[in-house]
Amino acid sequence: MNFFYWIFLFIINRFVHNEFVLPPNNINEYDSYGSLLAINEYLSIFAQNDKEQFTIIRNPFSNESIKCILPYRTIERSLTSLTHFIYNIIIGIKQTEHQLTFSYINENRRRDVFLSIVSLTSISNGCVSISNYISINITDFRMQEHSLVGMDPYGKRAYAIGIYYIICYDIETNYTSIINTEFVHKNENYFFPKSLIINENHFLFIVGQRFINIQFLSYLIVLNFTSIDNLTISSLTELSKYNFGSSSIDITRNSMISISLLDHIDLFIIGIPYLNMIMILSWKTFYINNEILILQNYIHPQKGILFGKSLVLLDNKTFAVLAYSLSTLPWSTSQIQIYSLDEFNSTPEIIYPNNQQILPILNYESLPYSILTIISYNSHLGILLNIGVVLLLSSSSPGYCSCQIEHDITTMEIYKSIECLPGTSRNTTSIGPCFICPLKRKNNGNSGIECELCLENETSLCFRGSLNEILLNDILSYDQVIPYPNSPDLVEFDDILLKNIFDLTTISSPQCLIKSSLFWTCLAIGFAFLLFLLINIFKYFPKFHRKEILFKRFFRHLDLIGEGESWLGGLMIFPILILLIFTIKFTISFTNLYPIENFSLKSSCESSMSNTKFTSGLQLLTIGQHEDEKPIFTMLDKQNLILRIDFIGTAFRCHHLIIEEDVRLNNFNCSYNENKTILSVSTLLSQHFITRQYDLIGPYFIGAIRICLSDLSRNENNQIYQLQKLDFCQLFSENNETLTMNGNMKIKLTKQVNRTIGYRDMDETIFSGIWIPTLTMERFSDKIVFEKNGEYQRYLSDRISFSIDISQSEFFMKNIQEPIARQTEIILHVILFSIIFLDLFGLICLGIKLTIRPLIKFIKQRFDFKKKTHL
Repeated sequence: MNFFYWIFLFIINRFVHNEFVLPPNNINEYDSYGSLLAINEYLSIFAQNDKEQFTIIRNPFSNESIKCILPYRTIERSLTSLTHFIYNIIIGIKQTEHQLTFSYINENRRRDVFLSIVSLTSISNGCVSISNYISINITDFRMQEHSLVGMDPYGKRAYAIGIYYIICYDIETNYTSIINTEFVHKNENYFFPKSLIINENHFLFIVGQRFINIQFLSYLIVLNFTSIDNLTISSLTELSKYNFGSSSIDITRNSMISISLLDHIDLFIIGIPYLNMIMILSWKTFYINNEILILQNYIHPQKGILFGKSLVLLDNKTFAVLAYSLSTLPWSTSQIQIYSLDEFNSTPEIIYPNNQQILPILNYESLPYSILTIISYNSHLGILLNIGVVLLLSSSSPGYCSCQIEHDITTMEIYKSIECLPGTSRNTTSIGPCFICPLKRKNNGNSGIECELCLENETSLCFRGSLNEILLNDILSYDQVIPYPNSPDLVEFDDILLKNIFDLTTISSPQCLIKSSLFWTCLAIGFAFLLFLLINIFKYFPKFHRKEILFKRFFRHLDLIGEGESWLGGLMIFPILILLIFTIKFTISFTNLYPIENFSLKSSCESSMSNTKFTSGLQLLTIGQHEDEKPIFTMLDKQNLILRIDFIGTAFRCHHLIIEEDVRLNNFNCSYNENKTILSVSTLLSQHFITRQYDLIGPYFIGAIRICLSDLSRNENNQIYQLQKLDFCQLFSENNETLTMNGNMKIKLTKQVNRTIGYRDMDETIFSGIWIPTLTMERFSDKIVFEKNGEYQRYLSDRISFSIDISQSEFFMKNIQEPIARQTEIILHVILFSIIFLDLFGLICLGIKLTIRPLIKFIKQRFDFKKKTHL
């Protein structure tokens, strides 16, 4: 075992000591050997090797920022130190405005390596010029692509960290200290640095791979450089037992390890991107043996995304991590995740880019881009992209968001702070977006710090993300298609006639009683009985005997029952006439009770009965139709419906909308109501099998959606075939949620054909038709996605896509309406009914003759007998 160990160690020594592989010509790569971006309060410096220039922004996070270009050639004072390629760059984050110094490691065209320190001074146009330049040739110290540049926060010292040597240059005294790192490489345990950070006490925190026991393990080394000539190891901590292999000798994306630290807090973070792992650590100088405490490890569940390739502490509460291969389309193949340091969990609070903080078209290159490096200063963030462009994301005040940036940027640009979008707010200082207003709160653009409380009542609604309250009357669901009626319980005219003439159970009030036929019939019978009594009383008064004879003769002539045989039958003419009048009256009204569309109840006393029988059923369209039905089906097939979609409670405008149906659709009507905050889009449906997508591009939200279908009525062939007016709207919403980012609405259109058979034999059969829409939506919101993956998902989509799938049902609804009794049948039944009345009253009269008259005669005889006996 020892034999193989020494052979492997010999190979490593040969490679490291004598056979450096010269770095490739990575002119167009901006993260080959570390960060090419450095920022502090007064300067933002970007080294562009492909253009051999520095792009500098003075006062980058203020309203007085100025962009400058400083070519490499203007810096060098000697031909031997002409900069050709810069490995990495650094600036002290706590420097003053009058101490603008930065440092970098570079090589010339002969591949000599230098530690360079540049001091800048302000000039009259607000830009900078070089006031001092120092270049230290470190080629002989075998630095090259393994070297890292460092600087303390106040810009007093510049460092070059290599495998074997550490070079420190004191900027104030011009003193250079060169220290061999053999004391670090005890027993040939070489350390290959990947990232470092230096605190204000000159402690160097260096992360990289340490070669130990034929393995390349990730380590953190803390070096005490308080004294410039005395370097000691303060701490040596193993970060992971994963063996990176010999490829970790070079600085690559897979071997990279990142670190970030803030002096005023005791925590720092480390990222090991190849393992998709970040670590939160604690270190204090008064810990026993300067021990490093690993507080938390987190491994991202998605593999191969290089989570932690770059990371920064923004402040004492939040930190940002770069997930290099985790897409945020359509903008980037990378994303920056912002986490809380106090309550760290696996769910980020903010993701960049997002739909409020987008990546625009940059450097004339098409989207998406990759994020290579992130750098921070005082909660501000610098972002370096793979196309050689830097974006500066400043921390905005409450009520504002760093969301506005120019397009076609070629070097470096700053996101400008603007007010929170309508429907959102934020009450903290942050680099992130504004957040959606909660339910029953609103922001119409004037309350970006805290959303205002809605004045919600029974007549209005306030959805999540609302701009204003919305009146319920403006978003009602309605449908003019009513259920087809059932046939009445009585479908025989005789039964109906008897029920309406003789039934007292339907009388609901005294007013209705007065209007009933039985009431007046009873009155007529009562009147006839009074006459009967009066005529019989006349017998006992001789002076009225003549009148008795006249009355009997008169009523005998009116006797329809006994054909003039009895005056008693004549008295029955009154109830008979009453019943005949009410029968005729009902018959006339019943005649007008067909079809059902042509009548309505005029009072509460009228019966709801109709002269209509109904039959309904579903039939397959493939079976075919009768010849007389085909025109109405053709009219339905050719009908061009108007589809209107109301996007409710939104700040989306017409220019945000794209409609696609196989190709982009431009022929549509669009309007936006500022007061109602409703975007209405109307299109003509040329056919009934359509898939159409509505893309609303932007960062806004939609509280509810209403789908409407409409068309005017029309007829053909002298109104025999009628298309009914369609006017349908259905509202979709969900409490405390907004419309999903990928919604789908399925609309199934079913034909309803109504066949109305003519009342008379000569009348035409009328056909009417209408479409019945059935709407189904799989899900309205992304509530489950947000609960599972995090609320930040709400802000990642660049658009809300809503698709409509319109299809036609395989069945159609056929309704048949026909009269219970036609005109000739009604006339016949009235005649028969009149005869029945006569027979009925004849039967009554016969009963009177056989029972009442003998009884009266018997009583009279008894009365006369008693009278004679008494006398």
